[in-house]
Amino acid sequence: MTLNRNALTHISLLPRSIATLLTAISISCAAHAGDSSPMVQVGITDAHGHVDHDFIGLTKTESDLNSRGYLVAYSHYFTNTGNQLQFSLARRNVDFEDINSRGHFWGADVDWKITLTKTLIKPYVVAGMGYQEFNSSDSLKFADDDLSGLSFNAGIGVIADVSQHWRIDLGYQRKSVWSTDNLAIFADSETRMNEISLTLGRHL
Repeated sequence: MTLNRNALTHISLLPRSIATLLTAISISCAAHAGDSSPMVQVGITDAHGHVDHDFIGLTKTESDLNSRGYLVAYSHYFTNTGNQLQFSLARRNVDFEDINSRGHFWGADVDWKITLTKTLIKPYVVAGMGYQEFNSSDSLKFADDDLSGLSFNAGIGVIADVSQHWRIDLGYQRKSVWSTDNLAIFADSETRMNEISLTLGRHL
């Protein structure tokens, strides 16, 4: 099996994107090294959204989408501020409503959660970024590699500390995946998802 030029581009970008995420984690953790508590999390996701791909105005394919998936995460919870730095790996299964097709995203994200209170139930705002690698489950006109790219996340949520060691996190994120094919100038491809996540975390 041969890889096309787009696939090679995405493979080459993935290590650099992960390296950037790990660098951000290292810098932030070093700045708060004295007051952080590590935590592991598992969770599920559910999302609805839209995807479109435009090639120099000549062809355009778009579709609404539904997504369900799961994630695992490793976080640092900073006890002095209540904030949380989260690194997550996720798989999202995607169904495209308007073109009767499907696929999945494998993604790596880093998110910074800023809590607004220090109570047992903590509302928060979140911002982050990552990289999403898309694979189609069948033949699509615009997909396979066209949807892979950098993701930018913003949202809100609430954390509930149910015990000294366990916490529940219910969050909403607006996730925009900007395809690396857009670097070719002629393409304009973006996937936008409104995602709800529910995770269970345990302090280590």
